[in-house]
Amino acid sequence: MMAEPRADLAQIEPEGGWGEKMKLLPNDRWRLFVSALFDAPRKGGLLWAIKTAGFVSNDASLQVVASRMVRDERVADAIEEEARRRFRLLPVFAIPALERLIKDPEHKDHGRAVSMLLERFLPVQTGVTVTVQDSRGPSEARIEQVLARIAELAARAGIPPPVPAIEGEVVDVTPSAPSAAS
Repeated sequence: MMAEPRADLAQIEPEGGWGEKMKLLPNDRWRLFVSALFDAPRKGGLLWAIKTAGFVSNDASLQVVASRMVRDERVADAIEEEARRRFRLLPVFAIPALERLIKDPEHKDHGRAVSMLLERFLPVQTGVTVTVQDSRGPSEARIEQVLARIAELAARAGIPPPVPAIEGEVVDVTPSAPSAAS
């Protein structure tokens, strides 16, 4: 049987209150369990989190309860919400840590950190321009298809079809004026 939360348990609500998903959890112990998961040790984290949240029983029973709780959809949603809330705070800690690492040229990851920053903030920009130009004209078959379609549309519209262009050389057949010398 689970006892009520321990009287000495500090129930700390984040500044600004719990998020909407956390508020949907049944009680403060569930909310503290979700919050404690983020601070839990890698080994035995579920058991540690459920005990930290104020649940009391033998370890085997608490392990079963914690396992069921993390599979509860409401808890999964609350974990995601809490993760997003905490993630927004990380730059406050990450930036000073990164600055210390970059200022220490003897650090084993100094070069990787500098490279990472340069890649993200001054990325190498490359560009490729590809021009594809098709200089082939339409095929004779395609020309015939288009002309047939034009004739069909002209007939449907009740107008005479366009006169096809005639290809050839222009020869001037105008008789020349008789010369005055003859």
